Amino acid sequence: MFRLVELKPTTGDNVVGLWRPSFTRDRHLLYTFGGGGVVPEHIHQLDFRTGVWTSLQASGQHALGDA
Repeated sequence: MFRLVELKPTTGDNVVGLWRPSFTRDRHLLYTFGGGGVVPEHIHQLDFRTGVWTSLQASGQHALGDA
């Protein structure tokens, strides 16, 4: 279980309004995708070092093919 240590302000293209997204962490980066009942065409990335959210454009073929 996670424990909240302190709140940190962030800037950039955050994920306000998403509910139940998936999160993945890689060292100092947090990635979030999905949620809100839709599958957006972008992934959000939070850099823990800078506190900046960035919207990344996904590329390549997705798991559902050309649905």
